Amino acid sequence: MAITREQRLEIYKSINALGSIWGQSGIIDKVQFLNRIWELRLMSSSDPRFKTAAEDAKKHLIDNDDWDDDYVFLDRFKLLDCDEEEFLKFLNVVISPKVRSDENEIEEYISVIESLLPKEYEIIETTDKNGQISHSVLMKNKDHGEKELYPIGVNQNDIPFFTNIVPTKYPAFQIRTNIWDDFGYKTSSELYYWDDNAQYEPIGRLKILNSEEENTSKILPQSFMSLGAAFCSLGQSEHYYIKLKQLFPNRYQSVLYALKDTAWFSEIQYRFENHQGFKRSLLRDGATDALLSSARRKVERGEDESWNFMFKTKVPYSEQPIDIQFEFGDLEDEDNPYRIKALIGANGSGKTSIMKALVKSLIRNEGCFSPSHPVFSKVIAISFSIFDTFISLRGKSVLTYTYCGLHDKENTVMSVEDREARLRESLIWINGGEEGKVFGNTQLIKRFCNGLEVVFPKDWVDSVWTDGGLAINTILEKSRTMSTGEAMILNLVASLYANIRQNSLIVFDEMEVHLHPKAIRQMMSLLFKITKEFNSACILATHSSIVVQELLADNVIIIDKLQDGTPELRILNHESLAENLSVISDEIFGEASISPHYKTFIRTKAQNSETLEALLQQLSSRDLPPSLALYMQASYEFENRRNND
Repeated sequence: MAITREQRLEIYKSINALGSIWGQSGIIDKVQFLNRIWELRLMSSSDPRFKTAAEDAKKHLIDNDDWDDDYVFLDRFKLLDCDEEEFLKFLNVVISPKVRSDENEIEEYISVIESLLPKEYEIIETTDKNGQISHSVLMKNKDHGEKELYPIGVNQNDIPFFTNIVPTKYPAFQIRTNIWDDFGYKTSSELYYWDDNAQYEPIGRLKILNSEEENTSKILPQSFMSLGAAFCSLGQSEHYYIKLKQLFPNRYQSVLYALKDTAWFSEIQYRFENHQGFKRSLLRDGATDALLSSARRKVERGEDESWNFMFKTKVPYSEQPIDIQFEFGDLEDEDNPYRIKALIGANGSGKTSIMKALVKSLIRNEGCFSPSHPVFSKVIAISFSIFDTFISLRGKSVLTYTYCGLHDKENTVMSVEDREARLRESLIWINGGEEGKVFGNTQLIKRFCNGLEVVFPKDWVDSVWTDGGLAINTILEKSRTMSTGEAMILNLVASLYANIRQNSLIVFDEMEVHLHPKAIRQMMSLLFKITKEFNSACILATHSSIVVQELLADNVIIIDKLQDGTPELRILNHESLAENLSVISDEIFGEASISPHYKTFIRTKAQNSETLEALLQQLSSRDLPPSLALYMQASYEFENRRNND
């Protein structure tokens, strides 16, 4: 049972009544307090003078001291509506010995919180290696590790780790740190495995980073089952990952999650990728940069360079499952023409249901795939449909899932203010934030600006960035004067570049909704560009013949629905690339059997025309010359009428 909004408010008010939420003066400041709950440097500012919430908070909580507690927690950071994990972090920070040193004061806060928590929660006491006592608010009946936070399909690690000491029980892992210095960061270690007989063997080098301490050995627990969220790690060779899988074929992912491995768990990677220690130390060797994006796939799929897979699923109102073959080829191949696939068919054929089932199976590590489960690092879902259901998909996953559609968490269409807030967050991320500027995010900024040029004039794009980065406030100001469609496209382009990573899968439902034909072509050009840049793939569910006209026939899957509701897949009988739109539409939707209105109109006019020239004159607007298709249809109807007379 989650802590309700009303219960959160009562807990907050009761804490506030005890004294200072912020703890003892002089231990940590208010910005540091908030940083223990939220990643302020990754959040946008509410003050247009600043880019990040970290700058915003410093100005108003330290420099000016003009924010009161209710505004900070209830309005600015929405404590009553935030994720459960964030609310528990808030409680744990309030009772942390790093915030208040008086044990009696801590006990007073614990007593009040404990009395107001739902019965499903408890406060446990732990002691660290230095003997310091701390307390944590957790749900009952769960191991006091991170079992409830482990990704779907990954079991909790059950082999202990020991740091710089001989294990006291077996089997066990041993981490031996060293003093190798990477531009001030000391993260290097060696990992060993000790079996039941106390015999050990090396697994390989790894680097472990802590978000707050440059020397990892100072803060690594002497023994642990799983590292906390402030840590991340990266093996320094492919052999490291292969060795772990050889030793633990059924639980190597549990070991990697316990070490918060960034090559295996993209969500962890994305939390740390702008941290200077991650860039300076974990990725110092150029080979590890490639390892970050390839290790999981190579270990899981060996030397198979293709991204092809078969997906079996059912659609509503049909008992028969269908097998859909997605052949993306080698995504690392620059000349690959198979990155984008289109599912096309009439309303009710099951396109969106198939897409949602695919996304759900990928992020929850379930479903029926062959020859094996695809190893994408991230799934990005976009939907312009009013019946959007992608926002509802949830679940902590081995890969990362991001929703970039038009709906909010309550599945209602986002307000103008919410869309602008998301745009700001995306632009800040692309710009690199404060840490990104130190190391340069130039490549991503240039890629984003080149992407903007696909849909906006070059002089407009040139006006919103310099060598120093994006002019975020200028972009936001310009967006306020755009049409709804233009603003929506700008938001989408920013969201894509802010969220896409190497080997992502973009799933786009009903792209053509709200877009005119020119914008559809622009969006297709952008998708070709961005999937190539990031070695990624895309699946589109569409009704648009324009989309199909941009693709090779091998990239088009037609979905028909038989009379009994069973879906049926078929392929195009001729090449679709650059084909006439009417021909494409006729073959996909069977429109050849439906007589268009224009044929009836021409036939009627032909009945009263003495000559073909007279007929053509009646069919012309402002004496414009007829198209070849109009001329041929008029000639046919005129001759047919004359032959029947």
